[in-house]
Amino acid sequence: MSGPSSDADPDWDLPLLEEDRAGPTTPVLLTGHRAAAILSGGSDLALEWEARGARMEWGGVYAQGIRLTGPWTLQLGERGKTLLSLEQSLRKLTVRRTGLVSLHTGPGWSARHEVVVPHDDPAVTRRLSITALAERGLKVRVGMSVEPFLLPVLMEGLKPHSYSLRSTPTGFAVSAEGSAFELVSSESPTSAQFGGSSLPAEPKAVPPGHVELAWDLTLDPAERLDLSWVLWGGAERLVRREPDHGQRIMGGRESWAMDRRQSQADWWAERPRLSFPQAPELERAAVLATGALEGLMQAPEPGMVGLVAGYPWYCALWFRDIAWMLPAALWLGDFDWARATLGTAFRFQSRAHLPVIAAEIGEIPMQVSPGPIFLYGTSDTTLHFPALAHRFVRHAGAERGSFLRPLLPQVGACVEWADRKLSPRTGLFTNGGEIAEMAQATQGGKVQYGFDAKDTTIWDSTDRRSHAIDLQVLHARALEGSAALAAVFGQSGSNDGARRALEVQQKVVERYDWPQQSYLVDTLDEEGRPVPRLRPNALISVSDGWFPRAKARAIVQRAARPDLTTPWGVRTLSETDPGFDPEAYHDGQVWTIATDWAAQAAFRAGLPEVGLSYLRTVSRLLESERGLANECYHGSRPEPFDSCFLLGLSVGPFLTALFEGLWGLSVPVPGTLVLDPQMPQGWKQAGMDQLRLGASRLDLQWTPGKVEVQVREGPEVRVGARSADETVVVPAGSTRSIALPEAPSS
Repeated sequence: MSGPSSDADPDWDLPLLEEDRAGPTTPVLLTGHRAAAILSGGSDLALEWEARGARMEWGGVYAQGIRLTGPWTLQLGERGKTLLSLEQSLRKLTVRRTGLVSLHTGPGWSARHEVVVPHDDPAVTRRLSITALAERGLKVRVGMSVEPFLLPVLMEGLKPHSYSLRSTPTGFAVSAEGSAFELVSSESPTSAQFGGSSLPAEPKAVPPGHVELAWDLTLDPAERLDLSWVLWGGAERLVRREPDHGQRIMGGRESWAMDRRQSQADWWAERPRLSFPQAPELERAAVLATGALEGLMQAPEPGMVGLVAGYPWYCALWFRDIAWMLPAALWLGDFDWARATLGTAFRFQSRAHLPVIAAEIGEIPMQVSPGPIFLYGTSDTTLHFPALAHRFVRHAGAERGSFLRPLLPQVGACVEWADRKLSPRTGLFTNGGEIAEMAQATQGGKVQYGFDAKDTTIWDSTDRRSHAIDLQVLHARALEGSAALAAVFGQSGSNDGARRALEVQQKVVERYDWPQQSYLVDTLDEEGRPVPRLRPNALISVSDGWFPRAKARAIVQRAARPDLTTPWGVRTLSETDPGFDPEAYHDGQVWTIATDWAAQAAFRAGLPEVGLSYLRTVSRLLESERGLANECYHGSRPEPFDSCFLLGLSVGPFLTALFEGLWGLSVPVPGTLVLDPQMPQGWKQAGMDQLRLGASRLDLQWTPGKVEVQVREGPEVRVGARSADETVVVPAGSTRSIALPEAPSS
C-alpha cells in the first residue's frame, strides 16, 4: 500500500492502490449505495477471480443486486491501426474509495481514464479524455465491448439464454428475465454492432454475446477530447419508471468525481476515529475496515436497505451476514442505516409457512434482492435479530428506537420460531432440516437449487444439524434480547426471557465441556452426546462472558495452538481432526471471521496480548489486500482460496472487536457507557473521538489506570468501569476521569 499523494488528503481518501502496473488479477471494487463496479489492476472492468475451484470472469457493473454486465472494456489508438487495450497502454493507476483514475499512452496520444460510481444512482460512469501528441494531429478510434449479463447473483456464472436488444441514439438498451440496463454516451457512436450486424432499432431477441461500439474522432495537435458514458439499470420494473435517468446522470458529468468525494466526506465526518500510538497499523486497519463496511452498504430500492454480504458473488442482502455487520455499524454511529436495515429485515419476515423457499412463520430471510430473490431457511439468521433490535435501542436511544414498538410482535415471532425448533430430548435449539424440506417441496417440479448442503447455518457446507454450540449462544441472545426490548416499551415477559437465557447458558457450560482438550465440544448429537470436534465457534460463548476468567483463558489458550491458529488466521477445524481438509470451506480453511472471534474471546478472557496478535493478523490482511478483506484462505498456506475478495463477515466483526474487545466498550442501557479497556502491557495511550451514544458525542482518552471521558455535545452520559458498581454522570461540555480497577487474575 502506497503512502499519501498529498498531505491534504484525509486518511479515508488516501490511495488504496497507486502503481504503474498492478496487473489483471488484482481486484478493484468501487461502490455507491445502489451500484458497484468490479475492475482489475489493469484499469478496465474485467477481472478473473477464483470461484469454487475454477477461475471465472467477474468484472463489470452490478446494480440493485443484479449483475448487469460481464466485462465492459475499452480499446483505443490511431484509426486504421491495431487498438490497444487499457491494460496494454496503462502507465499509472490510482484507486481511491471515490474512484479510479488511470493514465495511458500510445503512439501519438495520451489519455486519462476515470471510473466513478455515483453515491445514490444504480449506475457506473466512465470518462476518457484523449490528447493528441503528434504535431499533425490524430485520427483516433475508441472501441468498446459490453457483455450483457442481467441476472441476480445467486449462482456463479448463471445467466439468461437470450436477451432483448435495441439501439438508442447514444448507445443501446438490453433486457432479460426482468432485468435491464442502458448504455448512454456523451457522443453517438460511429458504429454499433452485435454479432457482426448493426443493432436493431426495435427490440429483438438475441443470444448471449458482446455489443461492440466504436467512436471515430479527429484531434488537432495538443487538442483534448472527452468521451463519457453512463451504464445504468437493475430490475426492469424500476428501469421503466425512469426512462431518462441515464441522460440525467450524463447531464451532471462535470461533477461526477466531486459529488462522489463530497458524499464520502460527509459520511466520514460522522464516524468515530480511533488512535493507537503504540499500534499505528490498527489505526490504518480501522480506516480500511470502516471504508470496506461502508462500501457494502446498499439500498437497491425503497424499503430494501442493508449491507450486501460481499463481492464478487454475494452482492445481495444476506441477513445472516448483515447480523454480523450491524454491531459495527452501530459502533460507527450510522444509526440511520442500521434502523433502515432492521426495518428491511422485519419487512420481509415470513408470515406463512412456504416450504418451496424454506420459510417458516417468524423467520427472517436469508437473502433478499430486487431480482427478485427471496430465500429463507437459515438456522442462524433469525436468532440474531431480537438481540440486534435491543442493541439498536441501547446504542441509538429509546426515542430513535421507538419504531421498534409496533414490531414487538414480530420480534416475539423470532423467539416463537426458535421455540418450535427445540429438541424435546435435550431442550436445546436444533438446527438443520431446511434443505430437506426445500428438496421435498420441489420434488418432481421445475424448481432446482444449485447447491448440495446438509444444513443452512453459517457453516452450511458441513453437517452440524443437531445442537451446534454457536446456535445455542445465539438462542440465548434472542431470548434475552426479545425480553429486554419488551421491557423497554413496558411489555411483560422480561424475567422469563432472562431466566430462559440463563438456563441455556447453564446447559452449555455443563454439557459442552471438554476437559481433555481444555476446550468445548462443537456440538451435541440428537441424544445429547458430545461430538468432540474442535472449532472456533465455541469462542463466541467466551466472548459473551459465559465462563469464569480462568476457564475462559484456558479455552482461548487452547484455540491459540497451531492446530487451529495459523500465522494468517484461525482455521474452521483443528488440523488434528480426522476430517480436516485445508481446502474444505468449513472443515479446514482459514476464515477471517474466526480470527475476529478469537480476538474478541481473548480480550474478554483478559488476554490482551493474544487478542492483539489476532487483530494484527487481520490488520496485515487488510493492508496487503488494499482495503479488502477476503472471505477465507487455504488452511495450509497463506493465500486466498475459494473466496470472495471482500466479505462483510470479515470486516464487521473486526471493527466490533476493536470497540468491544480492545476498548472493552458496552452499552447496557441507553445513555450509559461501560468501559473495560484491554490494552496490552507497555501501551501508554489510546484515543477515540466522537463516539456516538444516542444523541451524544463522546471523546475517550485512555492512559494506564484511567479513561478521560468528554461529552462534547448532546445529553449527559453515565459512564463507569465494568468491574465497578457506580457510574459517573458526564454532562455536555464536561470531562470526567474514570478509574479502572486492576483486572482480576482469575
